[in-house]
Amino acid sequence: LTLSQEKVQSLDETLQNTNLQMSRLKSDLRVTQQEKEALKQEVMSLHKQLQNANEKSRVLALAVPSSGLQDQQRQLHWDELDQLTKQEQQLLRQENERLQREVQSTKTDLAHSREKIRQLESTILSLKHQKHQSQSGIVKAIEQEKLSLKRECEQLQKELSSANRKISQMNSLERELETSSEGLRKKQVKLDDQLMEMLHSSTSVMLSQPPHSRELQQQGCAMVPKEQFLQLQHQLLQAERRSQRL
Repeated sequence: LTLSQEKVQSLDETLQNTNLQMSRLKSDLRVTQQEKEALKQEVMSLHKQLQNANEKSRVLALAVPSSGLQDQQRQLHWDELDQLTKQEQQLLRQENERLQREVQSTKTDLAHSREKIRQLESTILSLKHQKHQSQSGIVKAIEQEKLSLKRECEQLQKELSSANRKISQMNSLERELETSSEGLRKKQVKLDDQLMEMLHSSTSVMLSQPPHSRELQQQGCAMVPKEQFLQLQHQLLQAERRSQRL
């Protein structure tokens, strides 16, 4: 889950950087288009200037023969005018060629910019698709983890309920054993008292009888209380052991 989140974060950063680059390229493209339009205007202006110069040269050529100047002066003036016109035309041609090269370079840059924008748009679409897939993977992982935790909670709840039932049963059994032990202790005390009374009575009777009769009576009277006493004592020990195990 952490790796998926880191991947989504990395994709977000890459997408932001790509969008920033694309915005810059679009801005550069707009500037390039504006420069291209300006160059076109300059080329058109130079063409117009060249046409005007040619027209001016033609008009001057027609006007020179009728000016009334001497042939030598007229020829000199014509040569100077022709030279200036040629120089101006040469400069205009050079400027025109330079502008044509700039226009061609601008067209090439414009084509490269458009291709780069197309590649960036394709990259952005791919990154968005990867981001969507990564987010879907994160959602699935979270849902699976939630389901697993829910199952664990249900299992723990069952175990807790079972443990509570066992604790309740043990508490009930402990109370029963305490009640049973208390009853056995009371019986033991009662039997001890009865035994003491019987022994005391037997002793008194035996003292008033012949020795042989006292011995028989002592054996007969002591037999039953002693067996009951041992049996009750055994039950009490068993109850105490069960209490200790709990």
